[in-house]
Amino acid sequence: MITVRVLLVVINFIAVVESGQARAPVARCQADRPPQNLPHPPRSAPRSDSRAAEWQRVGGEGLEQKTISATIRGQQTAITMQRYQATEQPSKGTVIYLCGGPGERCVVDGRPPSVPKGYTVVTLDYLGIHSNRAHGRRADSMSVEAQGDAVVSMVASLANESEFRDKGYTVYGHSFGTGVATDAVAKITAATSVLPRPKAVVLEGVLGYPLRQGYDVDAFKNIADTAWSRLSSQQQNAFLRAYDQTMGALSSSARADDRHMINDALSETLRGGPQAVIDGLGQFSGGSLAERLRWARDMTRGNESNVDKDRLYRAAGCQLELGRNGQSIPVPRFFGGRVPFTFLSQPNEDYVCDCPSVPRKWDPKDHQIRGVPIVYLNGEFDAVTPMRLARHHHDTQLEASERVFIPIPEGGHWETNEGRIASCTSTIFDAAHSGQIGSLNSQISRIGSGQCAADESHSIRSNN
Repeated sequence: MITVRVLLVVINFIAVVESGQARAPVARCQADRPPQNLPHPPRSAPRSDSRAAEWQRVGGEGLEQKTISATIRGQQTAITMQRYQATEQPSKGTVIYLCGGPGERCVVDGRPPSVPKGYTVVTLDYLGIHSNRAHGRRADSMSVEAQGDAVVSMVASLANESEFRDKGYTVYGHSFGTGVATDAVAKITAATSVLPRPKAVVLEGVLGYPLRQGYDVDAFKNIADTAWSRLSSQQQNAFLRAYDQTMGALSSSARADDRHMINDALSETLRGGPQAVIDGLGQFSGGSLAERLRWARDMTRGNESNVDKDRLYRAAGCQLELGRNGQSIPVPRFFGGRVPFTFLSQPNEDYVCDCPSVPRKWDPKDHQIRGVPIVYLNGEFDAVTPMRLARHHHDTQLEASERVFIPIPEGGHWETNEGRIASCTSTIFDAAHSGQIGSLNSQISRIGSGQCAADESHSIRSNN
């Protein structure tokens, strides 16, 4: 499941994109301000010289990694990428997976859950975290364009591997990763590029432009109000009693972290749309205090254990002052006026505040994907990357060979992983990788409602 802290960063990223310039960090930040006039990325693709690099097994669950030489914003450097072999053989090909967040590893929970088992998965730690933590001293080394350079170098490294060469690859980006995917494939498909083109691009929870505000509180409020209105008065009262009892039992100053965790978990349900909220409030309302605390820990369990704190959130900046032009936003209360919207209030967090990563406006229309089909997946109740952003991306990618847009009614931010269309991933990726995304047009309603064969159903949590 996406964590509250990671969700904060995604929307901070949106706030930085909207501003078109970097705002001064808050007092706790120690980094230099980023440059304001970065050169635009070169049209030719950065190349990778990785002839000596070999994949090495690391840890369990079949994870492999190798380090390659890459060109990032014109500078030669080393980056590390990860791979999971297909668990159903023979492999259908490779999916380059670019996760959301950022701030946590794309492989933090093992094999990426949204990619069907018949595909080999290649991914990376974004520049600035974990195995690639050496990056990130300046904004231009952490920007979307810099992350895209890293992906382009990955493709150059993979180009001579037999499976990649013979069966091809698809690029899949989620949330923040949709921006990285767009930038990378635009470079790969540029006229001056000699790299192999992907068979398709799959984008879910899509970053776009224009952004009217940095934090779409109204969209979250709409989800909360919609879910609350669908509860009976008996269900509403049961939740209010449970919430008041829980907060009363945790009223001492020593339990402040537990109180915040409860509010984090309840706010977290908004990310999944109205039905996720209804399910979450129902689970919270039942059981004992210990069971409610256990539920909240399960909802937020990526917040502390899986973060890379010394580079946390560098890839999207960490503006802690939210809102237009740095103005604070009043914290609303949802669910009968009880629960504060904690995405706007993160007390006692030890973020590593650095400079924002996008010192100019990022608009997907300036990063054209040429001659490659694109599949769009976006939840109609996705308040993290609202539908209008995905529609803008779709409408401005005029050089793609084909585009299919699949809206997900009632859907939230990551429906292929934990939501309505988790059973449809094989249908989507097989059509994309085989060059037949047009076949999805006749299945949009069926896919959007999750009426697919259950061969790919899974319940692996997300941390992105």
